[in-house]
Amino acid sequence: MFIAIDYRPCYGLYRFKYLKNRYARIFFHRNKPNILPFLSIYFYFKISIENKDQRGFYLLVSGFFACMLIREQDPYFDMINHGFWVYPAIFVALFTIGFVLLCCRDSVLLPMANYIGTPSYYILVISLVIILVFSRVFGSGNLIWQPVMGEAYLPVYKNVIQEGLELFGYILLMLSGFMLTKQDADNKKS
Repeated sequence: MFIAIDYRPCYGLYRFKYLKNRYARIFFHRNKPNILPFLSIYFYFKISIENKDQRGFYLLVSGFFACMLIREQDPYFDMINHGFWVYPAIFVALFTIGFVLLCCRDSVLLPMANYIGTPSYYILVISLVIILVFSRVFGSGNLIWQPVMGEAYLPVYKNVIQEGLELFGYILLMLSGFMLTKQDADNKKS
């Protein structure tokens, strides 16, 4: 499903390799937020596959990140109909929750309790606060920027701050998944 949603990395790499112009820079700027949640989904999904006793919790986390990735595809889903991203996101959420309830509900609470307090958990929480709260608050032109800047308000400032915060949040999100995967690999070695 993710390949159908986010085919652009392959196209962007092609443009970067063969065109070597400003379009390549645009690709990487616009697609970093799409690649990073995809990697986060991969890391948490990998843990769920490799650890049957933790499968339910990490599948739920992966499903949540998949919904966030779908939300990032809003401009493309708007080509179908404005707000259409909601339908694939609801489908992924219901499918993930249903699968966990039917197949691995006994592997949710204990793995979640064990995950809380790990370094990866704290980075995950910080990343979600940055992505879901700060980037939205600082990305709201009517809430902060227009009252503060008055007639000097230009949307470009708001956009740069919002996109920068989202990028920082997605980097931390991917880092939390990477740390968890590394921790899991280290635990299996010992």
